[in-house]
Order: sequence, then C-alpha cells, then structure tokens
Amino acid sequence: MSGEQILARFDILEAQLKTLQNQPTPTPAPGYLSRQEVAKLLRVSGVTVWDWTNKGFLKAYRLGNKVFYKAAEIDGAMVEIKKGGRRNEK
Repeated sequence: MSGEQILARFDILEAQLKTLQNQPTPTPAPGYLSRQEVAKLLRVSGVTVWDWTNKGFLKAYRLGNKVFYKAAEIDGAMVEIKKGGRRNEK
C-alpha cells in the first residue's frame, strides 16, 4: 500500500469520526436515573444507594441486569430517610 493510499484511508476515517461526533448521544428513558446518577445527585456513594435500596428507602426498577430509579421518587425517599421513617414495601 502506498503512502497516498494510507493518507486517503486516514481522510476517510477522519470524515467518519466527524460524522459520529455530530450525532446525538442516546439518552435514558425520561424520568429514570441509573444508580450512578442517583449517587451523584445525592452526593453519596454507589454503595450507599445500594444499601438504601436494600433497606427499602429507594425503590429500584430492573431491566435485565440494569437498575434504574424514578427521578420523581427520589425526593420523597430523601424525606423519609432524613426522618428515619418507614421503608417502602419491596
């Protein structure tokens, strides 16, 4: 392969990369957050989110091996956690 052919292939790859960069990134379903997003939002560790889920303070929704939380339920759960109140039914 000549140097010109290699450069031509690099030009093609560069054009394809630019096309990919301009495509919108997929977004999760509206209103659902991943465990990592919940941890970041609440400024706690992923382990804490997992613990609160196991204790019933946060309700998790599973899709295969993925775990999601409804954003609308997070605020209510925080009120209960701060009060040390009741746990959600599993």
